[in-house]
Amino acid sequence: MFKKVLLILLIIRGSLLIIESFINLGSVGVIFGSLYVEFVVAVILGVIIGIISSLLGVAGGEVIIPILILVFGIDVN
Repeated sequence: MFKKVLLILLIIRGSLLIIESFINLGSVGVIFGSLYVEFVVAVILGVIIGIISSLLGVAGGEVIIPILILVFGIDVN
């Protein structure tokens, strides 16, 4: 079961990064509209990142960075 969950997570993450290299997906950060909604989304994503990081046994940077880029629209520069 764990291997299937891990496989699905890695396929989704890899697919998003490959698609982003060909098509600019932009970010959904512009639709948040308010600081409160952005805070709630950040907390929910933080919990999800924590769960994924604990499953993978890693620090979480490989999950945090794509979320910051794709969801919050933070530039890598």
